[in-house]
Amino acid sequence: MIATKSTTQASYWKVLGIEGLLIMVSVFMGMWLQAWYENRSHEAVAERALEGVFAQAIENCRTILSIREYYQQVAAGERSPEGLRIGNLRTEAWAFLIASESLVQIDYPVARTATAIQNEQEFYLGLVDAYTQALFNLVISDPTLMKEWRHPEAERMVIADLLRSQDRLLEHYVRLIELIGDRDDYQHIETDRCLQAGKGDS
Repeated sequence: MIATKSTTQASYWKVLGIEGLLIMVSVFMGMWLQAWYENRSHEAVAERALEGVFAQAIENCRTILSIREYYQQVAAGERSPEGLRIGNLRTEAWAFLIASESLVQIDYPVARTATAIQNEQEFYLGLVDAYTQALFNLVISDPTLMKEWRHPEAERMVIADLLRSQDRLLEHYVRLIELIGDRDDYQHIETDRCLQAGKGDS
């Protein structure tokens, strides 16, 4: 059977259509695979960021608990203030969480709690900075205060404010621990201490 011109053209367009379809499928598959890979990469970064936030929440909770009794005694007027005793309150894990845009990859309640912690930690450290700067400016304005720069009542007021901020932080840390869940590679005793303190059991 001799192929006519129309039959040859039909076969040509059919082959061309199949090739075009295959190209489109391969392009879409490539785009889907790229999106899947990028999503997995973002999820991995978010998980690492969340691990860092969890670790620093436990660490900051331990720091707060180590100075909390002093804060409570000063705020209650049971002892004279002897400095703010800030401890090493770390914030870099929260900075990385935001810088890596990981907040969009994690559950909303976790993201909201992590943001609340970051804001409260910034308030806490900002209050310390403001008080320190005020003392510095006072000493600069009156050099005779260099030997006796402390102001116990002002310090007591700041410590009372910091104590209230500590209360909020402990509540946020507990919320974060409950949302994320315990991690096997962290000491359970530290996690439990934070949970108990944040719930007012200790």
